[in-house]
Amino acid sequence: AVLFNETYNKLLASKSFREIFIEIFIPFLEYIGLLWQTKSIKPAHEHFISNLIIQKIQSNIEKNQSLNFQKSDKVFVLFLPMDEIHELGLLYLHYELSLRGLHSIYLGPNIAMDHLFDLTALYDNINFISYFTVQPADNEIYNYLHKMNDNILKNGHQFWFLGRKAHDYSLNGTLKSIKSFKSVEDLLNVL
Repeated sequence: AVLFNETYNKLLASKSFREIFIEIFIPFLEYIGLLWQTKSIKPAHEHFISNLIIQKIQSNIEKNQSLNFQKSDKVFVLFLPMDEIHELGLLYLHYELSLRGLHSIYLGPNIAMDHLFDLTALYDNINFISYFTVQPADNEIYNYLHKMNDNILKNGHQFWFLGRKAHDYSLNGTLKSIKSFKSVEDLLNVL
Protein backbone atom coordinates (compact mmCIF):
# COMPACT_ATOMS: atom_id res chain seq x y z
CA ALA A 1 0.00 0.00 0.00
CA VAL A 2 2.90 2.37 0.71
CA LEU A 3 4.38 1.98 -2.79
CA PHE A 4 0.92 2.37 -4.35
CA ASN A 5 0.32 5.63 -2.43
CA GLU A 6 3.78 6.99 -3.23
CA THR A 7 3.28 6.29 -6.93
CA TYR A 8 -0.22 7.78 -6.86
CA ASN A 9 1.02 10.97 -5.18
CA LYS A 10 3.81 11.36 -7.75
CA LEU A 11 1.25 10.99 -10.55
CA LEU A 12 -0.98 13.64 -8.93
CA ALA A 13 1.82 16.16 -9.34
CA SER A 14 1.32 16.11 -13.12
CA LYS A 15 -2.10 14.55 -13.76
CA SER A 16 -5.68 14.99 -12.63
CA PHE A 17 -7.43 12.15 -10.85
CA ARG A 18 -9.52 11.57 -13.98
CA GLU A 19 -6.35 11.19 -16.09
CA ILE A 20 -4.83 8.83 -13.54
CA PHE A 21 -7.96 6.69 -13.49
CA ILE A 22 -8.32 6.48 -17.28
CA GLU A 23 -4.65 6.32 -18.28
CA ILE A 24 -3.19 4.32 -15.38
CA PHE A 25 -5.82 2.55 -13.26
CA ILE A 26 -7.97 1.12 -16.06
CA PRO A 27 -5.05 -0.46 -17.99
CA PHE A 28 -3.59 -1.66 -14.68
CA LEU A 29 -6.89 -3.28 -13.68
CA GLU A 30 -7.15 -4.94 -17.10
CA TYR A 31 -3.64 -6.32 -16.63
CA ILE A 32 -4.48 -7.53 -13.10
CA GLY A 33 -7.62 -9.20 -14.49
CA LEU A 34 -5.53 -10.98 -17.11
CA LEU A 35 -3.07 -12.16 -14.46
CA TRP A 36 -5.99 -13.41 -12.35
CA GLN A 37 -7.53 -15.29 -15.31
CA THR A 38 -4.24 -16.99 -16.06
CA LYS A 39 -3.87 -17.85 -12.35
CA SER A 40 -0.63 -15.85 -12.13
CA ILE A 41 -2.06 -14.03 -9.12
CA LYS A 42 -4.67 -14.95 -6.54
CA PRO A 43 -8.05 -13.24 -6.04
CA ALA A 44 -6.69 -11.64 -2.85
CA HIS A 45 -4.15 -9.71 -4.97
CA GLU A 46 -6.89 -8.38 -7.25
CA HIS A 47 -9.07 -7.42 -4.27
CA PHE A 48 -6.14 -5.66 -2.61
CA ILE A 49 -5.45 -3.45 -5.63
CA SER A 50 -9.14 -2.85 -6.33
CA ASN A 51 -9.69 -1.68 -2.77
CA LEU A 52 -6.74 0.72 -2.94
CA ILE A 53 -8.25 2.22 -6.09
CA ILE A 54 -11.70 2.37 -4.46
CA GLN A 55 -10.16 4.37 -1.59
CA LYS A 56 -8.79 6.91 -4.08
CA ILE A 57 -12.14 7.22 -5.87
CA GLN A 58 -13.99 7.70 -2.58
CA SER A 59 -11.49 10.29 -1.39
CA ASN A 60 -11.98 12.28 -4.59
CA ILE A 61 -15.78 11.98 -4.39
CA GLU A 62 -15.67 13.41 -0.88
CA LYS A 63 -13.58 16.39 -2.10
CA ASN A 64 -15.97 17.00 -4.99
CA GLN A 65 -19.08 16.84 -2.85
CA SER A 66 -17.80 19.53 -0.51
CA LEU A 67 -16.65 21.83 -3.34
CA ASN A 68 -18.91 21.37 -6.36
CA PHE A 69 -22.47 20.64 -5.21
CA GLN A 70 -25.14 22.47 -7.23
CA LYS A 71 -28.80 22.61 -6.25
CA SER A 72 -30.85 20.62 -8.77
CA ASP A 73 -34.17 18.85 -8.96
CA LYS A 74 -32.54 15.85 -10.69
CA VAL A 75 -31.09 13.11 -8.48
CA PHE A 76 -28.85 10.30 -9.69
CA VAL A 77 -29.19 7.09 -7.65
CA LEU A 78 -26.40 4.59 -8.35
CA PHE A 79 -26.72 0.95 -7.34
CA LEU A 80 -25.81 -2.58 -8.33
CA PRO A 81 -28.45 -5.32 -8.56
CA MET A 82 -28.45 -8.34 -6.27
CA ASP A 83 -25.36 -10.56 -6.60
CA GLU A 84 -23.50 -7.94 -8.67
CA ILE A 85 -20.33 -6.97 -6.84
CA HIS A 86 -18.25 -5.29 -9.58
CA GLU A 87 -18.58 -1.72 -8.37
CA LEU A 88 -15.47 0.07 -9.64
CA GLY A 89 -17.12 1.38 -12.81
CA LEU A 90 -20.20 2.59 -10.97
CA LEU A 91 -18.12 4.17 -8.23
CA TYR A 92 -16.06 5.99 -10.86
CA LEU A 93 -19.30 7.26 -12.43
CA HIS A 94 -20.28 8.56 -8.98
CA TYR A 95 -16.98 10.46 -8.97
CA GLU A 96 -17.72 11.97 -12.41
CA LEU A 97 -21.22 13.05 -11.33
CA SER A 98 -19.84 14.61 -8.14
CA LEU A 99 -17.14 16.37 -10.18
CA ARG A 100 -19.94 18.05 -12.14
CA GLY A 101 -21.68 19.07 -8.91
CA LEU A 102 -24.67 16.81 -9.57
CA HIS A 103 -26.76 15.32 -6.76
CA SER A 104 -25.60 11.71 -6.74
CA ILE A 105 -26.53 9.05 -4.20
CA TYR A 106 -24.40 5.91 -4.15
CA LEU A 107 -26.19 2.87 -2.71
CA GLY A 108 -23.53 0.28 -3.65
CA PRO A 109 -23.81 -3.43 -4.44
CA ASN A 110 -26.57 -5.97 -3.79
CA ILE A 111 -29.57 -3.65 -3.85
CA ALA A 112 -32.94 -5.33 -4.27
CA MET A 113 -35.17 -3.51 -6.71
CA ASP A 114 -37.94 -3.24 -4.12
CA HIS A 115 -35.66 -1.09 -1.96
CA LEU A 116 -35.49 1.54 -4.70
CA PHE A 117 -39.21 2.22 -4.51
CA ASP A 118 -38.88 4.12 -1.21
CA LEU A 119 -36.64 6.70 -2.92
CA THR A 120 -39.39 7.56 -5.40
CA ALA A 121 -41.39 9.04 -2.52
CA LEU A 122 -38.46 11.29 -1.54
CA TYR A 123 -37.44 12.66 -4.95
CA ASP A 124 -39.47 13.71 -7.98
CA ASN A 125 -36.87 13.35 -10.74
CA ILE A 126 -34.61 10.31 -10.30
CA ASN A 127 -32.21 8.79 -12.78
CA PHE A 128 -31.44 5.34 -11.41
CA ILE A 129 -28.11 4.10 -12.78
CA SER A 130 -26.65 0.61 -12.59
CA TYR A 131 -23.79 -1.47 -13.96
CA PHE A 132 -24.50 -4.97 -15.29
CA THR A 133 -21.29 -7.00 -15.35
CA VAL A 134 -22.45 -10.46 -14.24
CA GLN A 135 -26.00 -9.79 -12.99
CA PRO A 136 -28.80 -9.97 -13.85
CA ALA A 137 -28.29 -13.26 -15.68
CA ASP A 138 -28.55 -13.02 -19.47
CA ASN A 139 -31.93 -14.76 -19.51
CA GLU A 140 -33.23 -12.37 -16.78
CA ILE A 141 -32.26 -8.96 -18.17
CA TYR A 142 -35.48 -8.49 -20.13
CA ASN A 143 -37.60 -9.37 -17.07
CA TYR A 144 -35.48 -7.16 -14.79
CA LEU A 145 -35.88 -4.15 -17.08
CA HIS A 146 -39.63 -4.65 -17.43
CA LYS A 147 -40.03 -5.03 -13.67
CA MET A 148 -38.00 -1.85 -13.18
CA ASN A 149 -40.17 -0.05 -15.74
CA ASP A 150 -43.48 -1.27 -14.27
CA ASN A 151 -42.68 -0.90 -10.56
CA ILE A 152 -40.12 1.89 -10.12
CA LEU A 153 -40.13 4.21 -13.13
CA LYS A 154 -43.36 6.04 -12.57
CA ASN A 155 -43.84 9.80 -12.67
CA GLY A 156 -40.89 10.55 -14.95
CA HIS A 157 -38.11 8.55 -13.26
CA GLN A 158 -35.55 6.94 -15.55
CA PHE A 159 -33.20 3.96 -15.47
CA TRP A 160 -29.83 3.95 -17.21
CA PHE A 161 -27.48 0.99 -17.26
CA LEU A 162 -23.95 0.26 -18.43
CA GLY A 163 -21.48 -2.58 -18.29
CA ARG A 164 -20.60 -5.67 -20.25
CA LYS A 165 -24.22 -6.80 -20.45
CA ALA A 166 -25.36 -3.40 -21.73
CA HIS A 167 -23.22 -3.94 -24.82
CA ASP A 168 -25.23 -7.02 -25.75
CA TYR A 169 -28.70 -5.71 -25.05
CA SER A 170 -30.76 -3.45 -27.27
CA LEU A 171 -34.02 -1.92 -26.08
CA ASN A 172 -35.14 -0.89 -29.57
CA GLY A 173 -37.14 1.94 -28.02
CA THR A 174 -39.64 -0.37 -26.33
CA LEU A 175 -39.09 1.00 -22.82
CA LYS A 176 -38.90 4.79 -23.12
CA SER A 177 -37.70 5.37 -19.54
CA ILE A 178 -34.77 2.94 -19.87
CA LYS A 179 -31.54 3.53 -21.74
CA SER A 180 -28.35 1.50 -22.09
CA PHE A 181 -24.91 3.03 -22.56
CA LYS A 182 -21.76 1.48 -23.94
CA SER A 183 -19.43 3.49 -21.67
CA VAL A 184 -19.24 6.01 -18.85
CA GLU A 185 -18.16 8.59 -21.43
CA ASP A 186 -21.31 7.96 -23.52
CA LEU A 187 -23.46 8.48 -20.43
CA LEU A 188 -21.62 11.65 -19.43
CA ASN A 189 -22.17 13.07 -22.91
CA VAL A 190 -25.97 13.13 -22.38
CA LEU A 191 -25.81 15.11 -19.11
